[in-house]
Amino acid sequence: MLRFKHIILFSKILDDMDIKPYVEYLERKLQKIENEGQRELKTMRSNKVPDNEIASRESELKSHKKNDMAIDIFAFVSTNLHKVQDDLILFFQKTTKKPIEEIEDLTIEEMFEILKELFKNGIPQMLKDKVGDSLKKTL
Repeated sequence: MLRFKHIILFSKILDDMDIKPYVEYLERKLQKIENEGQRELKTMRSNKVPDNEIASRESELKSHKKNDMAIDIFAFVSTNLHKVQDDLILFFQKTTKKPIEEIEDLTIEEMFEILKELFKNGIPQMLKDKVGDSLKKTL
């Protein structure tokens, strides 16, 4: 269960990573990708491309959009992680009750499992409140 102290610490981490401008950038980028994809699909329809080919292309575009987003988020996080290293370790330690040494030795898979669990317990709403409407569209 996330407590107020956890949320405050996570809020500090988001501020230190300067996430709001990044989310706004990501939203613009995703909108551009979406618009380009819709134009391509519209062109395919006007050229009377068979529906199964359009559906296949639409699926490819969605997959590319997810991949682009994942790569972009990974790049942002990896280039900013050093700014919040101590607070992030403290956040994980406080929310999991594990010793700091154990937190520092987590595998990436274990870290993501912890994050998934935390997201189930209230971080999405706190994130939405923190960065506003732009994140609601992105998440």
